[in-house]
Amino acid sequence: FIHLSNENGDSDISFRETYDSGETWSNSIRVNDDPVGNNRMQDLAWAAFDTDGDIVITWRDRRHAADTGYSASYEIYGAFRHRDSVNFSANFRISDGSIPFDDILLGSGNDFMSVELYNDTLSLVWGDTHTGTLNIWFQRMTINGAPVSVQQIASEPIYEVNITKGPAAKTFVISAELMDQISVTDLTGKRVSFINPPKYSDSYLLDLSPFPTAYYIVTIHSKVGKTARKIYNN
Repeated sequence: FIHLSNENGDSDISFRETYDSGETWSNSIRVNDDPVGNNRMQDLAWAAFDTDGDIVITWRDRRHAADTGYSASYEIYGAFRHRDSVNFSANFRISDGSIPFDDILLGSGNDFMSVELYNDTLSLVWGDTHTGTLNIWFQRMTINGAPVSVQQIASEPIYEVNITKGPAAKTFVISAELMDQISVTDLTGKRVSFINPPKYSDSYLLDLSPFPTAYYIVTIHSKVGKTARKIYNN
């Protein structure tokens, strides 16, 4: 039985098992191995057994997020337990880096995951909002975290955006149809700026001079779509 537990003050992935049809249960095992009580939420757990009794558990993980709660940036993590063991492996990362939260995940059915385990190879499907749209990824990897293959299998239409350097340092010209909102987050998913340009603008001069030199994710919302771009603020 895999469930979310708040016994340490935040949401952890917990595992319990029974060998007598539910008459008795084992003590709860904390599967995620980030620091206990670090105020980082884990959720979206899924699990699968191999034919020989091995088990893998995958989930949405926020251990590296700058913020707390559901709306923080996230990664996809997993852990494996051999049939003859009582302990899970060290956690391994499945997704490629931190993924900024997007409010598209608030829509019904837009955050999901599924996993299967066969011959010590796991096959996983999850939704990813890295580009500012919801993309569906399929990945196969071994139980020690080594990737076998990864493939994008579905995506939303991409809203076309062009971002060029502006006339001054740390400024950028954004060109896109019918813009109505612009948000800027750092690579941990923390929002640093939110702008309402003149309604349905096709061009906007973005000034990031108050912010440190670093990479940022700029997400542009419009009447015709939404997309995100990574920029280097210098």
